[in-house]
Amino acid sequence: MDSLKKSMDPVDYLNFSTFFINKISNLFLENKIYYKQIDEKTYYLNIPHDYLQKSLDDRFKDIGDIIKEFHDEDIVVSTTMGIAYNYSDVSETGKKAQEALELAISRGGAQIVVFNDEKKHYFGGGFVTDKGSYRLRARIISNTLMRVIKEKEQVYLVTHQNPDYDGIAACLLMYEFLKKNEIEVKFLIDSNESIEEYELDQLECKDDIVTNYTIDQTKKNILISLDTQSKDIVSHPQVLEDINELIVIDHHQTPINYFRGNLFSWIEPNASSTVELVMSILLVSNELSKNLFINNTALMGILTDTNRLKYRTSPQTLDVVMNLVAQGANLSEGLERLYLSKEEYLEKQKYINGVQFLNNFSILELEEEIDDILLSIIVDDILQMKEVRGAIGYCKLEDNDDYPNHYLVKIRTKNDLNAKSLIEEFGGGGHFLQAAGILSEENKNKFLEKIENIKYN
Repeated sequence: MDSLKKSMDPVDYLNFSTFFINKISNLFLENKIYYKQIDEKTYYLNIPHDYLQKSLDDRFKDIGDIIKEFHDEDIVVSTTMGIAYNYSDVSETGKKAQEALELAISRGGAQIVVFNDEKKHYFGGGFVTDKGSYRLRARIISNTLMRVIKEKEQVYLVTHQNPDYDGIAACLLMYEFLKKNEIEVKFLIDSNESIEEYELDQLECKDDIVTNYTIDQTKKNILISLDTQSKDIVSHPQVLEDINELIVIDHHQTPINYFRGNLFSWIEPNASSTVELVMSILLVSNELSKNLFINNTALMGILTDTNRLKYRTSPQTLDVVMNLVAQGANLSEGLERLYLSKEEYLEKQKYINGVQFLNNFSILELEEEIDDILLSIIVDDILQMKEVRGAIGYCKLEDNDDYPNHYLVKIRTKNDLNAKSLIEEFGGGGHFLQAAGILSEENKNKFLEKIENIKYN
């Protein structure tokens, strides 16, 4: 409730916070929940098993009703909880509850994460929490990063499979930053096709951008994962086992099958892009890139991840864009690259005529591979109807060794529906209103079954 405290009259805030705490306290008392207030924002709870089971079954409806009551009055409050049960002793249960709370916070807050004997369950996430400034945090991350890196001999950078501009640019920015500090770096990318698609072979550092690798275990190695923390989609999953020390920098909500940075992680789900996070490190370090290709690629990373600055665009995002433009990135050309040609536009209209509807979702199914950006534009378009709660577009990928008989799926939702939570159990991921995944035909069908069975309030 920090943002309310800053924006409300002190007396009004005191009255409101007392009323809110009384609501929550009455809920605890009515259901025989022992609670102890740790500080202004933190409570310790001991929940009876029968009430916990009821809450799991109805997806914590009681707490949701209290939150909704305030939202209906245009007062935004949130509850973030970590719960654990079915562990061998109280100490282990407490540790798991703390881990669940940390995971809920790293996923953006405003949600409940429950650990049950290593199984994880996620509830809520119905809106994003305050963005706030993270410039101070960027300075701490920058200092920590350099202190850790300077003790190493070789750094490896990875991003996700089928990389986008954001993943590519974040790695390139980090590569150049580390090389300026005389550190040996290798950028591991998923395929030669990705190198060709993003024209990385024109860079002077092309010899350090590789699809295969051999880890020299005699060296002090470290791995930095950028734009992903998912075991399901990281470009080189084996490298997670080959290198013991790991740093993670990502702007996605933490997925179900995640990996942690055992040195540190910087997860900012409210950031526009991972480019924004890496650029924040460069800004506080006064180490901005002078490479025009890298800066233009970084700008494209922000433009594509925000849908031309329409979503998740904060003052920090605009500050990063301004600095990229000041270093020569061309905003007009970047936006122009996201427009469709006449042929693509007519092709888009042809595809849209095939839209079908399922449980208040508009759905487009294509049995041929089309351009990733074109598919995103189509899904954005078919979300515009008043009658739909979400939009899904999927196209069949050309068969290859990595993805035989797989589909690229894009999902967009409106403000009250979490796109990421709908697809993450099938290996996809993303953000609250935008998500994507590469699904087998079996998982694609299960995903559509899940859409068909959504129950709306």
